[in-house]
Amino acid sequence: MELYERALNFKWEVILVYGPADHSRSASFLEELHRKVSAASLPLVVGGDFNLLRFAEDKNNANVNFVRMQMFNDCIADLGLREIDRIGARFTWTNRQASPTQSVLERVLVSPEWDLRCSLASLRAITRIGSDHAPLLPSSADERPLTPRFWFETFWLSQTGFVAAVGARWFEARAHPHPCPPSAIDSWQFCAKHGRQFMKGWGANLGRDLRECKKALLTAIQALDLRADATSLSPEEWLSRYDLFYRSLFSAAPRSGLSLACDCWTGLQLVYDAENAALTAPFSEGEPEIMAIFDKFYVGPIDLGRLNYGTISLIPKIDFHKAYGTVSWPFLREVLLRKGFNDRWITRVMQMVSCGRTTVNINGEIGPYFPTLCGVRQGDPFSPFLFNMVVDALAAILDKAKGAGHIRGITPHLAGGSGISLLQYADNTIIMVEGSEADISNLKFLLLCFQQMSGLKINFDKGDVMVMGYSSAECLDIANRLNCRLGSFPTTYLGTPISDSRLTVADLRPIVAKLQTRIEPWQGRWLSKAARTILINSSLSSLLLFLMSFYSLHETLHHEIAKVQSRFYWAGDNNKHKYHMVNWPDICKPREQGGLGIMCSKRMNIALLSRWLWRISQGHGVLWLDIIQNKYLRGQPPAFCQRSGGSQFWQSVVQLLPVLHIETSISVGSGAATLFWFDRWAGDTPFTARFPDLFSIAVDPLISVERALIDLGRLAFRRPFGPPDFAA
Repeated sequence: MELYERALNFKWEVILVYGPADHSRSASFLEELHRKVSAASLPLVVGGDFNLLRFAEDKNNANVNFVRMQMFNDCIADLGLREIDRIGARFTWTNRQASPTQSVLERVLVSPEWDLRCSLASLRAITRIGSDHAPLLPSSADERPLTPRFWFETFWLSQTGFVAAVGARWFEARAHPHPCPPSAIDSWQFCAKHGRQFMKGWGANLGRDLRECKKALLTAIQALDLRADATSLSPEEWLSRYDLFYRSLFSAAPRSGLSLACDCWTGLQLVYDAENAALTAPFSEGEPEIMAIFDKFYVGPIDLGRLNYGTISLIPKIDFHKAYGTVSWPFLREVLLRKGFNDRWITRVMQMVSCGRTTVNINGEIGPYFPTLCGVRQGDPFSPFLFNMVVDALAAILDKAKGAGHIRGITPHLAGGSGISLLQYADNTIIMVEGSEADISNLKFLLLCFQQMSGLKINFDKGDVMVMGYSSAECLDIANRLNCRLGSFPTTYLGTPISDSRLTVADLRPIVAKLQTRIEPWQGRWLSKAARTILINSSLSSLLLFLMSFYSLHETLHHEIAKVQSRFYWAGDNNKHKYHMVNWPDICKPREQGGLGIMCSKRMNIALLSRWLWRISQGHGVLWLDIIQNKYLRGQPPAFCQRSGGSQFWQSVVQLLPVLHIETSISVGSGAATLFWFDRWAGDTPFTARFPDLFSIAVDPLISVERALIDLGRLAFRRPFGPPDFAA
């Protein structure tokens, strides 16, 4: 169907889709769709119920067919289509059961020409009424007048004369006479006010078209909370709920009688005197207004409440229970004191944390400011440090409990001491204890104590318990006593899948598939070759490097990564396929060798895993190195360890031992850790390359230099030497 929009003088085509529910016909459906789209001569919109998934997250359970999913994504990529972002409900279809299956089946795809002409288009999934499908409608524009506010545009800094003009107005405000000497805060506020007034007027005459475009985009995208579909709240009820929620969120909970022990941290865990001296040193020179504020802050008498304020903007699907917003200020101060920080520095920190005011921004409308009584601010570069100080108290509590015998960590024979009980990165936490009734009860008590002291709410109902070595009934009982869900492997931690068995290609493919959303072919049509190269490398670095540091990816996955990269790099214009003029492995070579320096996933995978061998050989590591040495090396160097068995990570690493010997020479000490045949310890090449015939009849190929040279009889061969051998 062809449409003509007179207001824009724009003619385009729409294809309405209803995919077959019988997935045996999905391949034929995609072939027909491919023919229809390829034959279109106008800017194109393809929308409807495809009855196919694009990503594993498009379904609320794990029953996903990755083959069909890849087939659908390949079709979209080959056609150069882009999916319009959808706001509102996460899923567009449900089977309307007590425990429903939910999926994203409806979507709208557009050609690059249509997307370029209608770049502000957006979709909204409205609440379904009497149907199992959620209708997709264009987002309506909110034409309500918004409270005018000053917004600083970063592109102003690139405009000629802007910095000089603002500086002149700032110095003019500084020289303005006052009836009485102003304080540092008053002087700063006066200069900032005049600067804002000048920039607001200056910016009104610059970039009007850009501002209008941005205004249309912001008003077209409307936020719908997922919970609105379930509770059917009116807009007035949502506004009231948000206001009441945030006021309660930043209210401090009553202080409990619990506190940290005085010896919670000791010795090297405390802050050194030299570090405290650096933290409390005077500030260096800067602008007069700024230095006046810093000087007052250094001495103490300054009202930070006039500078420390922030705005909370509500967006769709926000997680309201953020950990940063519930930290107890008395507990934060107690932790800093127990860590050994200087009391004067702690007073400054608590002054910055506790003097803030907050307001709520809902659809551009700013509410009244109200004080916060707990929490540290999101976005403040200092907040992650303070939050880590707070959650580190949990590790200290568990360590003290282990030392007292209240809980038992796992694998004490590998990690030493009383075993491992905690792995923590920010608020991503794994706790590992024995499954006895006493251990579980004590752990739950400690977590509740930490929750009461710190103010951090532990969502037990969102946590998963993985139980190994117990019957099904015992596993369920442990999960119930912790009020957590009974989980199963494989699971993910910090975005990396982990399992108690070997991970398959199907387990790792969803992470690799995320690369496709970052470098889809339609984006490459409007980028230069250099820009495509940068985007390919940045996408691979951010998505796959962490995964490839732990697992040796299957050749199938490396092939899929290369396929996505090459398809993006060679994307043609106007929906035309472009021939691949050079082999992809040649393009991935370094620039010094005639390539473009695009990262080859297979070579990078080998390099990242080989790095572990280098760190092991150099002894660079703490807990993980102790586990590897006790479990696999057992007092031997890596070259002499058992190469069969072990975890998937260890198998991925140990199989690369030959790679470590390439271009690596060894300075021999005792010779106990040096391989006689394989290492380069006498000359530029190993003996395996210099004497291949002798090596082929050696009894012990892995003999060390120490054993071979101290007792030459141990350098045995499977047969005696003959005249030809001596001649050689």
